[in-house]
Amino acid sequence: RPPRAPPAAAAPRRGAKRLVTPSSATSSGANIATAAALRNWPDEAVAERGGLVAAWARGGGSVQVSQLRVQRGTGLLTATGSLGFSGSGRPEGAIDSVLVDSPALFAGVVIPGVGDPGPILGPALTFVGRPAEVEGRRGTRLAIRVDDGRIGLGAITLYRLGPGV
Repeated sequence: RPPRAPPAAAAPRRGAKRLVTPSSATSSGANIATAAALRNWPDEAVAERGGLVAAWARGGGSVQVSQLRVQRGTGLLTATGSLGFSGSGRPEGAIDSVLVDSPALFAGVVIPGVGDPGPILGPALTFVGRPAEVEGRRGTRLAIRVDDGRIGLGAITLYRLGPGV
């Protein structure tokens, strides 16, 4: 008997979109690769009545990130997780990430009023994260939670988003 052909990849469900970007270099020298699926993406007619994000939230929209990988020099960030919307239309979900060599990853990044976050950010994230390993390298695991628009890292609120954002 001839070998069986592998099953065809399932077509995305109606309202689902797959996003996959192969590793690509940015102007800042970072290489970024992503794989994600958007669920319950609204059609154009629904989106016209009140905006795309609001329609997506009303329809139970979400994004499932199966892979995010950002590398810049020796710095590396990997992440997986999912985000959706609460009953009040604010973002909610969780992202699990591992950060390796944050000074290299954030080198050259300037935050207005702060400057280069690398020297402060690395030790701060190590303090709130847990030791982890990714691709054979030691790093820091960060469990980012979004609860009704509140973006938090552990017990620390980093930012609060409004409805439909």
